[in-house]
Parts: sequence; structure tokens; C-alpha cells
Amino acid sequence: MAYVMKYIKGKTPRVVMSDGTEVEISSRKRDEFLKNFAKL
Repeated sequence: MAYVMKYIKGKTPRVVMSDGTEVEISSRKRDEFLKNFAKL
């Protein structure tokens, strides 16, 4: 989570990492990810 710079909403949610890499978030894991991301 320390390297996640931005969360992009949409049909296929993605995160942008500190090196510019975009990673898709699984729809099944999205809620869990957002809970952890909100804690930061």
C-alpha cells in the first residue's frame, strides 16, 4: 500500500503505483482493497 499513488474508479478499477504502473483491481477484492486504502 505504500507504493499506491492513486485509485482510478471505473468499469475496471485500477491503481497507479509510484513507478507509474497501472494495476487492475479484481471486482471480488475491490471492497477489501478500498477499506484498507481508506485507512491510510
